[in-house]
Amino acid sequence: SDVKTYIGSAGQFTATAAQAISAGDAVAMDSTGKVGPIKQIQGLWNNTDGDRNYDFGAASEDEYVSEGFATAYDPDTDRHLIVWKNAAYDVWSVVVARNAGNADATFGTPVQIHNSTGTSDRAKGISCTYDTSADRFLVMYNVNDNSTAYNNTIKGRVATVTGGSTNSVAFGTVTTILDHGLIFGQMSPCTTYATSANRHVVVNRIYRLNSDSSVQDYEWSSLTVEVTGGGTNTPSAGTYAQVSSGNYGDAESESICWDETNDRFIAIHMDNNTDDWMHAVGSISGSTITWGAVAVFDNTNSSYSGAGSACIHDASTNRTAVFIS
Repeated sequence: SDVKTYIGSAGQFTATAAQAISAGDAVAMDSTGKVGPIKQIQGLWNNTDGDRNYDFGAASEDEYVSEGFATAYDPDTDRHLIVWKNAAYDVWSVVVARNAGNADATFGTPVQIHNSTGTSDRAKGISCTYDTSADRFLVMYNVNDNSTAYNNTIKGRVATVTGGSTNSVAFGTVTTILDHGLIFGQMSPCTTYATSANRHVVVNRIYRLNSDSSVQDYEWSSLTVEVTGGGTNTPSAGTYAQVSSGNYGDAESESICWDETNDRFIAIHMDNNTDDWMHAVGSISGSTITWGAVAVFDNTNSSYSGAGSACIHDASTNRTAVFIS
């Protein structure tokens, strides 16, 4: 709009500030009529303008989102893939493109990953990572059979995102990563082993089941998954490995990151018997992970209820930051 529309004959007007403005700042107006420093108006996304609400327009997709979201970023197409499980135990995904220069985003058309037909195939425990070698996403999730636990499986699907004006995602064939097992928990921390081997690692409290649906074991464990790109677009299961026996842990507290400087994984975990925070370091060869001894690094927590963690490695300083709550 012509700024004279707002100034009027008095030569001044009143507006809401989008961000703090100092005397002498050059300012601009955003699409909502707020005024702020030019750099803020042009460069920030979803900051002072608040959250963005997006309605997918169909109950099958945006029915009450249960157990949160998982997301990863594709640097090749400059797109994010968001994955979630809804209250109907379906798994959905959508591609999101940040609109540079304004505080908004463009959403693609939602694509269903898993369609639950009843109590025998309910999805849980989602994760999403991006593989820079195969240029593909990997989405993993549990499929739970409420009546026969032995039928529980951990599934995986490889996704290819198209950018440009399309913002679409296509999924390969559903593949069983671990049969007769499940990841105990709402979210399944998963990291990408960023080499040409295309290995992904998920770590959590993993249940393995006997044919009579009794529990074989439920230890703090890991799974490796290899992603194949090209025309195949399939994941293949590698090795199950126990991180520690007896330290059963709280599944919601798990996190894992890759230390590219030392070529090692770091897994973070809370033991729900002692409420102690623990870590383990793992090395990978092919599809096999070998975990070192578990060690306590914090014993000041009073309860595992609501515990959570995150970790990230900084290659420039060769340090890993761990966040716990």
